Amino acid sequence: MDSRFAGDTRDPAVNVTGWVLLVTCTLSVLVRLGTKFQLFHKLHADDYFIIASMIMGAVQCICVSMAVSFGYGKHFNLVTEADFIVVMKYLYSASLVSVASLALSKLSIVAWVLNLAPFDRLIAYITGLAVIIWALVAIMGSAFQCAIPEPWNIWSGKCFNLMAWQYFVNISNIITDLCVISQGLFLAHQLQIALKKRLLVSVVFLSRLLLGHRLTHRDSVIGSIIAELILIHNSITVVDPTYQSCYITIAQSLVQSLSIITASCAQLKPFLTWLQPKELQI
Repeated sequence: MDSRFAGDTRDPAVNVTGWVLLVTCTLSVLVRLGTKFQLFHKLHADDYFIIASMIMGAVQCICVSMAVSFGYGKHFNLVTEADFIVVMKYLYSASLVSVASLALSKLSIVAWVLNLAPFDRLIAYITGLAVIIWALVAIMGSAFQCAIPEPWNIWSGKCFNLMAWQYFVNISNIITDLCVISQGLFLAHQLQIALKKRLLVSVVFLSRLLLGHRLTHRDSVIGSIIAELILIHNSITVVDPTYQSCYITIAQSLVQSLSIITASCAQLKPFLTWLQPKELQI
């Protein structure tokens, strides 16, 4: 039997979870695009943002999968020094494209709201700007988290406080998500449509916060980010980096995938056909 699946190892969990989530969010995007083509015979700015987000998500999944192939998920003492360097490089790349994917999925929602309510652009522009600033700060900070020429070397390199940085990135991620949700709720309040439809618009945006309806909300975007923060807090002392960090990687993949999936919910046929075309303004 392949040794990868033998003994105390987390690499199957990381790999399988990542690919299952990628397939799921890819299907959600394809259904979304198919619906838009069927109803409007063209794509819009929000669709291109979500396509770019999905591509970045695929790159992130490939990077994590490559890290697994070099020993990520196994105990540190079973991974050679050369392989561990490769693992760190792939995880470094994955962290950068993951932020890009998250930002693009948020911008997809912002662009869709702008199409839905072009009469009130200021809030959409402010929200979009906040997302872009967050993404630039998060990407630049993560890109130079450790000293050049080894910015990927979080194990023996000279780095700033990585745990504090992860807290900042994730908490600011929650804040930008709340801004996106608030933008959607404001839109629902402003639209001159029936109360039932207005509530539906609100539910679509609140899905990023409440999806799953469980006490922990771990199946929502924000709930998954909180779960990631808890995992980061619990890994203050890391002595087995290729093994202990795996659940954090899984949480990151879950956040990324749910962000894409919830951004596509409002583009599914039942929702788009319920709202009249004149109300969609697209």
